[in-house]
Amino acid sequence: MGEQEIVEQRVETLLAEMLAPVEPSPRFVQALRQELVRRAARQPVRFVERYRRMIVVGLAALGSALSLAGLLLFYLLRGRARKAALQA
Repeated sequence: MGEQEIVEQRVETLLAEMLAPVEPSPRFVQALRQELVRRAARQPVRFVERYRRMIVVGLAALGSALSLAGLLLFYLLRGRARKAALQA
């Protein structure tokens, strides 16, 4: 074992002897829990704010695509109905 390792081990031992584990007070635990819940509740708002424009553009594109699909379906069905009427 080198001198550096001996020093590190001694420092580690001294720190372990000097620093006893501490139990947080119930008041601190309660305050921390409330703060974390409050911050977590704000996260979805940040997501929507950050991506609002992309969401709006995406929904507009989806609406346009559905409109085009509806128009195409309308013309296809109308064409089939005309053919059926002519053959009857």
